[in-house]
Amino acid sequence: CKIDFKFSNICRGSEEYLVNVNHNDKETESNIINKSLALKNSKIHYTINSNVVKKATGSKLNQNTRIVTMDDADAKISPNMFIDLEDVEAKHGSIIGRFKDEDIFYLMSKGISYSDSIKLLVKGYLFSNVGLDIDLREKIMSVINTYWR
Repeated sequence: CKIDFKFSNICRGSEEYLVNVNHNDKETESNIINKSLALKNSKIHYTINSNVVKKATGSKLNQNTRIVTMDDADAKISPNMFIDLEDVEAKHGSIIGRFKDEDIFYLMSKGISYSDSIKLLVKGYLFSNVGLDIDLREKIMSVINTYWR
């Protein structure tokens, strides 16, 4: 059994996310990938719990959460793995930070304005986590255009 969970969002208020994954059988796999943009004065908190019972040998767990903060934002990630045996492959990554100044500088050195540089980085960041279904792409672009015109 395998689960691939990919979640992307733009946080503008106070948001809290709880993701629970239970590995109850042998050779199960979970990939939990979260990407968020936290806008000015927003608050976001992720708690990701992966649970592996003793009989779930050969299971694979992957948690990867990244929050890009825009201006002042309160962001927190709590990655938890509760594993009752040694025969598993488990990895997690948690990053909270901003877009790299070098990336913004590079785009601006090519004649792209600061605002458009941020918009390009936002689009690339959010689109890298979802399939490019045309309806979903249009919805995401509508949200992006709300904040970055």
